[in-house]
Amino acid sequence: MSKGKPIFTVGSPYTAPSWPHLKPDEQGAIVDLLCSVLSPIGHHRVTNTHPSKGKRQKKRKRDSASDESIPDANLTETREPGIANFVTVGLNSTSRHLEALSAPLKDQTKQTSEVVQSEYRPPLSAIFLPKARNDMIYAHLPLLAQTASSAQNLPAHSATRLVPLDSKHEQKLASSLGLPRAGVVGLMEGAPGTDALIEYVRSKVEPIDVPWLREAAEAKYMGLKVDAVEVKKG
Repeated sequence: MSKGKPIFTVGSPYTAPSWPHLKPDEQGAIVDLLCSVLSPIGHHRVTNTHPSKGKRQKKRKRDSASDESIPDANLTETREPGIANFVTVGLNSTSRHLEALSAPLKDQTKQTSEVVQSEYRPPLSAIFLPKARNDMIYAHLPLLAQTASSAQNLPAHSATRLVPLDSKHEQKLASSLGLPRAGVVGLMEGAPGTDALIEYVRSKVEPIDVPWLREAAEAKYMGLKVDAVEVKKG
């Protein structure tokens, strides 16, 4: 076998955030508690949503009333459960919530009408992530979680927790929400019926730390970081 050839890559000189680690039994306990909290949302969605028939209309008739406007007698309209107002589902909605909470850290003169908080947004107590921790879609969440907690002046005990879960738990979370997928689920502070869950999460998961925020603030020259990986041939 011939000698390998080194491959050089340029990396960040700053220290990367360290993700928390949960044991399988701890993950199972968290998922069970979380699903019991989310299940009223899934029940409401199932009993109040028209199931898709898998058909698409090629052209909508503007002059005639749509059949979808006729209420289904088999569906009983009920009020949305209160917990639904304290949950964010999906990467985009969770990220937007964190960005809005982080807004006080930005220059007030540069804020737009979308950023200015016209209504109170509760901080996120925990964000549940049932995918691999090194998944690139999660790369921005440690920074947003820490800046949101700092902007809201939250003590360390109440800071937003990022809770990594094994991907096998995603289907169970999605089922409790009545959805096909649930890659990101955020839970806001003060959500009803979540005291036991949040207390357990805070006892097992430390607040996320982003060291490069402090390192960048020091304004010191860090130098170029070059990583070398030897790729063997044959």
